[in-house]
Amino acid sequence: MAMTALEGVGRQPLLGLGLRPTYRDATRAARVGASDYSLSWNDDGSYHALMATGIPFHEPGVPRLGPMGGAEPEVNFFLQSTREIAVAARTNVNLWYSRISDPTLSLLKRLRDDNSNVHRSALDELFVNELLRRQFWRIEYEEELGAPDFRLYDTDSYLAGLEVLSLFGRSDWEAEHYQHARIADELNRRLVADRWFIHFEIIHLDREPPIRKLADWVQRTTRALAAEKISVMHDEPIPPATFASEGVLLKFDFIPRTSTGELSADRIVGMGALTGGFVNSGRRLKVALTGKAGSKYKLLGGPYAPCVVLHDFFCSDEQVLDALYGTEQIELASMKWQRASNGLFGLGKNGGKNQRVSCVYVVKNWLPWAPDEVTISRFDNPFCAAEYPEPILQPQAWFRRVLSDNGSIHLDWQAEI
Repeated sequence: MAMTALEGVGRQPLLGLGLRPTYRDATRAARVGASDYSLSWNDDGSYHALMATGIPFHEPGVPRLGPMGGAEPEVNFFLQSTREIAVAARTNVNLWYSRISDPTLSLLKRLRDDNSNVHRSALDELFVNELLRRQFWRIEYEEELGAPDFRLYDTDSYLAGLEVLSLFGRSDWEAEHYQHARIADELNRRLVADRWFIHFEIIHLDREPPIRKLADWVQRTTRALAAEKISVMHDEPIPPATFASEGVLLKFDFIPRTSTGELSADRIVGMGALTGGFVNSGRRLKVALTGKAGSKYKLLGGPYAPCVVLHDFFCSDEQVLDALYGTEQIELASMKWQRASNGLFGLGKNGGKNQRVSCVYVVKNWLPWAPDEVTISRFDNPFCAAEYPEPILQPQAWFRRVLSDNGSIHLDWQAEI
């Protein structure tokens, strides 16, 4: 197991008596448990904490088999859950981390971060490293300041650079989900699913709802439904009810359980927040990719590709095509569909745009406990300065130059890979 020294962590207070550093001291570089480090004493009585960098997540000591809360930091799944999929996820992540160089422990710290986006971005980089190492003997992660995330070598010959980009959902939708999830988590903690499941919609929320008062109201309302003998077989829809407090207005729907008579381990609030609005995944992807177009990286004169890991469920292949090749429009003169010149690729005033970018990879459906279910697509830049090596990341789908039956060349999905 690799060991990394954390300098200046503490000092021996009395000659001959060892003092273990405090949890706070030992976590200045990363969130760790007591078994994650050992001590190395210096001649002057100071010590270094030697961090064992091979185990990001230990098995929890307390069983937790239930689902995670919607507003919980996602890292808690690795830190606390003892479900079978969590065990598999920890096993994979710990193994993958042992195969990547992280001398400053910055990746380890991000893997354990309470901010779910930071945590997921670190997992994405770790997973892409694992995908790359299946094909290359030498992969340099964050090789120097200004380098892309990964530099790939064939022995000593430089092949290409690759930068990981995690694309999350719309920030306003994420905020609405979190707001809803915080209330749902509190109700699930205080109430049990006896005869009813509930779903609620936030109509107005200027302040934190009075959770105890809200939970009591939900309990009284469900008891009133039971007293009215509204059963599972009731044909009429159950009218919604509204909870109102100062600065708070929530609309509740009540769904009868199909089986009753004993307490349930199910959460009383099952559904998440309902969000509405226009999907803008393609526009946000283009903005994010423009910042990763290569101008700020040391590319060593070789091919370069951003690798987008999607956490935005609304980002379809069409959204990706719009972001890269421009939105579809109809040319009035010919009444034919064509793409506008507003994509990351295409022709600009001075020729091809963003020629540093050889292609863009898109990674979907990857799960830490089922990594083989991942799907990878590749989208080529027809005006790139350097072609990206074909074997890298081995996509299942490839949008590139193809030869038509009439002999013309156009961009389309390759029929077979």
